[in-house]
Amino acid sequence: MKTKNIILAACLVIGQSLFSQNEFKKEWETKVDVENKWNSCNADLSMVIVGDLKAFSMVDGTTGKTLWTFNAKERLGVKSVEDWTFLWAKEGDPVEVIYNKPKEDTKTTIYLDSKTGEINSSITESTLKDKAAKSKKNKTKHTFATSTIDEASKTYIELYFKDKFLKNSCAGNTFDVTIKASGSYSWSTPIKAKAVTHINRLLLSDEDPDIMMNVLAKNDKVFIIYEGITVLDIKTGTVLWTTTFDLVEAGMTSQEIGKCPLPTVDKDAVYLCDLSKGEKAIKKLDINTGALLWKSDKLDNGDVISELSVTNNVLIAKFGGYIRKAKSVYNANNGATTQIAKNIYEGSSDIKVYDASNGKQLWTAGTKFTDDKFSKSECSILIGDNSLIACSAKNIYYLDPATGNVKHKIELGKEIGKPQYIFEYDKNYIVKGEEGIASFSTNGSKNYATSTNKVLFTEFKGDAYIVWTGKDTDDMNEFIRFDLNSGKILGKLKGCYVPRFDLSGNYFIRFNNETITKHQTM
Repeated sequence: MKTKNIILAACLVIGQSLFSQNEFKKEWETKVDVENKWNSCNADLSMVIVGDLKAFSMVDGTTGKTLWTFNAKERLGVKSVEDWTFLWAKEGDPVEVIYNKPKEDTKTTIYLDSKTGEINSSITESTLKDKAAKSKKNKTKHTFATSTIDEASKTYIELYFKDKFLKNSCAGNTFDVTIKASGSYSWSTPIKAKAVTHINRLLLSDEDPDIMMNVLAKNDKVFIIYEGITVLDIKTGTVLWTTTFDLVEAGMTSQEIGKCPLPTVDKDAVYLCDLSKGEKAIKKLDINTGALLWKSDKLDNGDVISELSVTNNVLIAKFGGYIRKAKSVYNANNGATTQIAKNIYEGSSDIKVYDASNGKQLWTAGTKFTDDKFSKSECSILIGDNSLIACSAKNIYYLDPATGNVKHKIELGKEIGKPQYIFEYDKNYIVKGEEGIASFSTNGSKNYATSTNKVLFTEFKGDAYIVWTGKDTDDMNEFIRFDLNSGKILGKLKGCYVPRFDLSGNYFIRFNNETITKHQTM
């Protein structure tokens, strides 16, 4: 009984340590005189719009003062408008309003000046222009992306497709995609690609696009990845070769993402996991022609391969991984649709390493580490500084990729719980666990291990690393800002659903019914 009391006391101390942190500082707080049914902000949070179809208000994001209120009955003589949208990504930041004129069936569109709320008759749909896109470098690796920079040639590559094709494509659709290059090389190439769009955006970061495609530039080539791959010459945009494979299991009401990793490349080849019917193998394809160079033994039906990495002529496959299972559930009784997403670990955990030249298996973690069983680990892997960084349930290892020999072995620390994900940040290796965050230097020493309570989801908002804590992903409403350099918790907030962050992550807007609050996270 005494032992249980000590454990309980320790848990309380840990919990109090986290939530004794100061709440994020308030910049301002205001209450609007309209119903908060929909809301939006521009990228720097300098303008905030909130309301319903009868009336909506624009709030100055710097001071919290209401700039103007648009009442549909007073301004247009209609009970309510059909729709309004804050077009903050368009030049001039106008507000688009669509309504039906009295005794007319046709819809009319007008545009409001975002600063005054007055109708700007000089703006039409044809004069709207997108703001110049600002490229940004991801701090962690993301599964999907629609743009990239080839650092070697200083060429920017971006994918373009019509938005209307994104709708109703959660089971897959064939898209007309235009690949555009600018910078050192300039060209435009159209292709057709079958791809899937996310059924919902739960447990996705802002940097993940709606469509499950990826673009990679390397070794004078551009690789467009979808439910297949198209390879182009980076200098001319000429299509060199293309092939198909299954990347996502998707239907109209459910999706499973993560059983197959994105392809990886070296100077000579493309390596991919083909889970399509009749294949189910790891393949090496010639980088210039797409010709099959070798194929692994057939994978088991239950195998999950979450990562493929190639380094120093060895191919590393992480078996087992977190599958994002997303659903859209329709209730016929009330007509409501419930969106669901869970990250669930599936497959047998192991690391298998192959000779990249011939596909011969060199070693596996399951046979090499019999005392510290990797079969109990659900953590991702990382290639850094010519080492394979991997975690068992208790330790982090720096391994020689070719042999599996141990360079460094360090205890993770009980503070973070079961390790789940590794990424590199500011020349350190960060391990995200079920209950905290740990940091390790490249030379094999521990920087810190910090408890955060249960970790539901993590993401970067600009420079801010946000850790969502709480009980369950079905009700994410509390988060902290975590300093990855020091391991300190900078602030926290409970009862906050869908905060709107600025591009730096240093500020966010909280909506609580008709009360709007701007907070600082620094």
